[in-house]
Amino acid sequence: MATLIRRRLPDATIMFAGMAHVSPKYLEQVRTARIAPETAYIGLHPYTGEAPAWDLSHGQLQGLL
Repeated sequence: MATLIRRRLPDATIMFAGMAHVSPKYLEQVRTARIAPETAYIGLHPYTGEAPAWDLSHGQLQGLL
């Protein structure tokens, strides 16, 4: 899809989005995938999961990054 977008809109900002509860291994696979050079941003959703406080999920996201 990124190739098609780039062909039609060369200056488009492409974002890899919609990821939640990802593992470090999966994020590494995304980082090294063919689409990575075409991607300006990676959108992660740091849901709190079992934690009731937002800062716990933020810490989990920070550790993942």
